[in-house]
Amino acid sequence: MIYTCRVCGESFTSKQLQEAKANGGLVVCKYCGESTAVEESSRTRTASGYELLGQGEFARASNQFRRAIDDAKHHQKTPSADTYIGMALAEFHVQTIFSEENENDVELVCHSHNEMYFAESTEYITAKEIIAKRGDIEAERKISDYANFVDGVKEAYDKIESEKGKDFCYSVFIAYEDKSQDEGDEGFKVACTIRNNLPDRVVKNAFVPDMDDYRDEKEYEAAILYAIDHSNSMLVVADNSIDARLTDIYTRFYYKSIDNSSFAGENLGFVLYRGNIIISLPDDSIAERVYKLDSKKYNDFVLTCNGVVVTSSPDEPKPVIGGGQTSAPKHGEASLEVQKKPWFRMAPSRKQIAFGSYPQSREESDVVNSRFEALIKPEFMGDNNGWTPMFFMNNGVAYTWYRDETIGDKKYRGVYFVKFRGVYSVQKTDVKPKDQRIHAYMPGKVYCFRFEDIIWDVENFSGNVATLVSSVGLDSRELNGKGLDNNWDASTLRFWLNTAFIKDAFGEGEKYLCYEGGDFDDDKVFLMDKESSLDKKYYTTMHPVFAGSDYFRCIGGMGDNRSTNISSCWIRDCSCCDGKEAPVLSSLMGLSKMYVDCTSVAVVPKVYLKLS
Repeated sequence: MIYTCRVCGESFTSKQLQEAKANGGLVVCKYCGESTAVEESSRTRTASGYELLGQGEFARASNQFRRAIDDAKHHQKTPSADTYIGMALAEFHVQTIFSEENENDVELVCHSHNEMYFAESTEYITAKEIIAKRGDIEAERKISDYANFVDGVKEAYDKIESEKGKDFCYSVFIAYEDKSQDEGDEGFKVACTIRNNLPDRVVKNAFVPDMDDYRDEKEYEAAILYAIDHSNSMLVVADNSIDARLTDIYTRFYYKSIDNSSFAGENLGFVLYRGNIIISLPDDSIAERVYKLDSKKYNDFVLTCNGVVVTSSPDEPKPVIGGGQTSAPKHGEASLEVQKKPWFRMAPSRKQIAFGSYPQSREESDVVNSRFEALIKPEFMGDNNGWTPMFFMNNGVAYTWYRDETIGDKKYRGVYFVKFRGVYSVQKTDVKPKDQRIHAYMPGKVYCFRFEDIIWDVENFSGNVATLVSSVGLDSRELNGKGLDNNWDASTLRFWLNTAFIKDAFGEGEKYLCYEGGDFDDDKVFLMDKESSLDKKYYTTMHPVFAGSDYFRCIGGMGDNRSTNISSCWIRDCSCCDGKEAPVLSSLMGLSKMYVDCTSVAVVPKVYLKLS
């Protein structure tokens, strides 16, 4: 477990902690000068972020690091390099495991392949600048090692992919416990035994990772990562325990196999060679695919799961969107060139999918901010100068604008406003707008936000369609900005979700995967329904409180000034009756009501996604 300063997020050494325990239990940060109780240092947001990284919970880890940065700035302190490094590791999905005995013994394992180099990420550069100013040579060497390792894995991955190709697939990936001095290489021997006993048509294309076959750990990690992305099935060789690394590998494969348009449980099995194991996966049916080593039933599993086709035909024609294609392609088939498939990941209590992108976290990089600041600003009651109007006064004059720019290979949104956003957009009121001001967003300045993966909770699976609900409040919109009428059919929010939002959030290939359904056949994006028993079960049990993004808060979203928890989000009322109010889900009061022209209520979209 890493221990960090409660103010700036700087990590403490074992020596500092030992001295603190001997001197009243307070440890003084050598960088910001603030004192922290030892027991508090293990529960700070930065410490929690690193703990979540060790579990592969990258979205939640990123949220903790972001809030740690906000906390430090609230105390008028510079956030630590450790916090920015944590943000970078979460962005690249690098599982980070700290040794219990030695905090300097850090293992970076099996991260997601990323098109951008780690050493070029904004958070990493910020961390390096902070450390350089302090002259901490050891810390600078450590984070340089991080970058070299992550980028080295990317380079090795690219090399494998160039040699084997993107359409190549292993028949089966046989994962096993790491070699250790105590256990010898028994797991590896069992994996090889299984491979050698498979039928010829399968064994020739089976993958068993062996460190001795690779030049260094970076090539080894890249080979494992490539196998996760390019295998038809996986067998996990386990004794009576499964370590953190292997857990990370098989849960990643579980969701990769969903991504490849087949039910994940059918692609994943376990071979038990000693004792009893408890395996927990979302579908609760994995116990049916736990095999004893001497049963040889795993042979049937492998053959059933992967068949015999392991590569696609070079002459196979590419399907055309709109030409009768009704399902997403599997491994070994041609793929839609414009389609960017979703990928799946674990959460502690529910399944989640990252699909599409939307502006969410605030961007602090001087490079990005200076790029937007250099742009000519829109003029109040004048030329928009290339910016897009976002919010208007009752007389039709815009007072808030946005602009999207791609810098490097990342997309950002700049927001500029000349007055605070009113609480209501139609009715006159004496209520003063406060939410933007509370969150330190002021008129006359450009604020920049990163386009990030939208993380969706899987509300339900039915056949080949998943029902998804955004895990956060993505935007702040009134239900109806044209009049005090809660008719969903004619609402401005329904129109915005299926025009501007879907255009910003999804590429053409992703729109293709969104299933048109529900009460309105033309809609691809919805809200949760007050009358739906499925939605009610979801928001009362799985997700009682939604969080709003930085972007949500900047444009006027209502929230607590010490957290990102929002107070309410819109719920659709299918009765479509006349009325000035519409249902909202409140974190304090449950189902409640709000005037339909309230601007600070969160938008939590819902979609149906075709999996096959």
